[in-house]
Amino acid sequence: MVSIKCVHSNLTTTKTIAFTITNKLFYIKAGMDLPKIFDENLTKLPIPNVDIWLQAQTNRKYSYADILKMADAFVDGLNSNFTKNDIQSIEQNLYDRIFKNIFSSQRTPIYINHYNIELMSQSKLQKLIRKISEGFDELNKNLGPDRLCEYLHRILDKCVKSDIDDIDVLERLIDKLKIKDHRSVFTYPPDEIITRDLILFDPPEYGNIDHTIIENTRKIEMSEK
Repeated sequence: MVSIKCVHSNLTTTKTIAFTITNKLFYIKAGMDLPKIFDENLTKLPIPNVDIWLQAQTNRKYSYADILKMADAFVDGLNSNFTKNDIQSIEQNLYDRIFKNIFSSQRTPIYINHYNIELMSQSKLQKLIRKISEGFDELNKNLGPDRLCEYLHRILDKCVKSDIDDIDVLERLIDKLKIKDHRSVFTYPPDEIITRDLILFDPPEYGNIDHTIIENTRKIEMSEK
């Protein structure tokens, strides 16, 4: 009569449970506050006492505590569905697809061009830093301080990771731009969605859970915060 369909937990104090009563779908948000019931359209129902409501809907066969226990058992069952080897196989599959579609495809030159600083050799990077130092004012005029600052921060990150002794030079150049609280923006190459679609693949079904129900439990978690 009652069946658990999905459980979404934020790993702290709340969980949202999708369940059916005689094939009618409901959602319940359980946590530190009073539990809330939602219908299949995610409309919150005006139910002052969830426990009384559940018992009335199930002819006193199920209580609020019973639903929570069933949800815990549901999660335990899902956690045992995938073995360590299953997860490792998925990770290896994803790695192979990334390598093939980024480093061994027609899109490889696009990545090389977009991440030219990150892929640059130490000797070329040091030459580039000298050129920037010598033509700093002209670059600032042509690129603008924001774009030049981002460019310099990328070079600085590369120097830090590669132990290149030009960090002081770069920091002085960045200070000259007088841009406070700069945050580097990790950008993707043009048409990145093409590569993403090539890399992503359909993972195995996780407990045959309806994707819409999974998304709805997440929406309830987010909307109720």
